Amino acid sequence: MPASVKHEYRAARFHLRFHLHPQVTATLQAGGTSVLLVSRNGHGWQFRFAPQADLVLNIEESVYMGEAGIPQRCQQITIAGTLQPRDTEIKWAMRYVGRIGRRR
Repeated sequence: MPASVKHEYRAARFHLRFHLHPQVTATLQAGGTSVLLVSRNGHGWQFRFAPQADLVLNIEESVYMGEAGIPQRCQQITIAGTLQPRDTEIKWAMRYVGRIGRRR
């Protein structure tokens, strides 16, 4: 294409999805900037992301098809936003936080 042709930018929505195993429970925390993940045996992880003006962190229902193809309810972490005219960068991290809710 000739250099003189300009393209109009049209914003597009996206959803980044992290599907969780049915034995993991997710809870939104810290004003919507992190999620606490707890496994059935009490081990916990924290999922965090760097908030940006247009990004929204949420927990939604999902379906797991692992055990012999039998559908099971589960959860998913979603980050929704709008693609930017240049690069869209999403920074996220997960860290182990130990046993949750059990006394030693």
